[in-house]
Amino acid sequence: MQDIKLNRAVFLDRDGTIAPDVHYCRRPEDFELFPNVPETIRLFNNHGFKVVVVTNQSGIARGYFTEEILDCIHQKMEGYLVESEAHIDAIYYCPHHPDDGCECRKPRTALFHKAGETLGIDFSRSYVIGDSQIDIGAGKALGCKTVLVTTGPSKGKDIIDLPDYEAKSFEEAARWVIENMKRKCDMKQISVVIPALNERDGIEKTVRAIPKFELENMGYTVQVLVVDNNSNDGTGELARNAGAEVVHEPARGYGSAFQAGFANAAGDVIVTADADATYPLEDIPRLVKILEDENLDFVTTNRFGLMVDGAMSFRNKVGNAVLSTTMAILFQINVKDSQSGMWIFKRDLLKKLVLTSNTPLSQEIKIEAFHFAKCRWKEVPIKYKPRAGKVKLGGWKVGFGNLLHLFKKRFVR
Repeated sequence: MQDIKLNRAVFLDRDGTIAPDVHYCRRPEDFELFPNVPETIRLFNNHGFKVVVVTNQSGIARGYFTEEILDCIHQKMEGYLVESEAHIDAIYYCPHHPDDGCECRKPRTALFHKAGETLGIDFSRSYVIGDSQIDIGAGKALGCKTVLVTTGPSKGKDIIDLPDYEAKSFEEAARWVIENMKRKCDMKQISVVIPALNERDGIEKTVRAIPKFELENMGYTVQVLVVDNNSNDGTGELARNAGAEVVHEPARGYGSAFQAGFANAAGDVIVTADADATYPLEDIPRLVKILEDENLDFVTTNRFGLMVDGAMSFRNKVGNAVLSTTMAILFQINVKDSQSGMWIFKRDLLKKLVLTSNTPLSQEIKIEAFHFAKCRWKEVPIKYKPRAGKVKLGGWKVGFGNLLHLFKKRFVR
C-alpha cells in the first residue's frame, strides 16, 4: 500500500464499454473486445495512466458461472492486450447478487477505493469510463471525471447524473480523456528512449530510476520507451514489467534501435540513456531544467566529470579522448565526451538532422545538431556508474570504425 497518492488512473467498466455485453458471459469463447480496445488501452499506458477494470459480475452469485471461469475470461482479455503491447494494472469484480447489499457492487465504491490504496491513485486526477448510470454514479461519488460510452445495451438512456463527456466509442472516450488531462495540467511530454540488447541485469533498475513524479510536478507527462533490439534473455518482458512501453526492432545496432525509438517517441522533449544502469536517470529533471532555463535545443552529457571508479576501462578513456579531439579538429565541436549516450533534446530538432550511422550514432547526432543544424547546446557533467552485466563494446575495432566515420562525415553528410 502506498501512502502518497500521486497516480492518475482510468477506471473502465467491462461489458458494454471495452467488450460487447454478452448476457451473463459464462464462457471464454463468448468473450471478445471491441475493435481497437488494446491499442486504446496502450495509449493510456503510454500517457502514464494506471488502467483499472471494475466490473459487476452477479452471474457468479446467480450460479451461471464460477470465479474460475471468470478468471479464464480475464486471462483471455489480458492475452489480447499483450499482443498489442498493452496492459491493465488491475481487475476488480463484485461477485454478489444485487440484493445482497454488499459494498463492492457499483455504484458503490469499495472496489475503487481498494484500487486507490493498492496503486496509489489520486481520484481527483482520475477518470471513470462506462456505459451506464452505475458507472457514472460511482465516478461522481469518487470525485473523478466521468465519460459515458453509448456502446452498451442501454445506449446511455438510463443516465441520471450527467457525465463530463459522452462518446460514441471507447476510442473517442480515450481521446477526450487524454486531451482533458493535457488541458487541465497544461502538460508537455517527455519520452525517455532506451535501446536494449540482452540487458536483463540492468533494464529494470534503469526504468525504475526515471523520476516520473518529479517530472510530472515540472509539467511533463512521461513516456518510457524501451527498444528491444532482438534480445533473447527476456529484456523486453522485464522492461514491460517495470512499466515501460516496449518497441521491438529486429535490426540490431545502436543506430537502428534509436531510430525505432525516435519514430515511436511522442514527447516534446526526448531523453536517451543506455539500459545498463550506468547513466543517472534520476538527474533528468535537473538536465531538463537546464534545457528550459537556458533556452537550449540540446543538452549532451560528460561522463568524465563525475565518473565513478571502475565505470570505464583505460582503453575506452583513451579511445574517447582521441575521438573527441578528432571531432573538435574536423567540426570545431569542443566536447569532452563525444561518445556519451545520454542526451536531452527538443524533438523538433530531429527534422533537421541526417542520421545514417549505426554504431557511431552518439557522435553523429552531436555533429548533426551542433555543426550542421547549429542548434543551441551545452555539455553537462554527470555521475557515470559501472554497468550492470557484461561489457559489450567491441574495443579497438569499434573505435577505429568511429574514427573512420568522423572523416567520412566531414566530406559526405
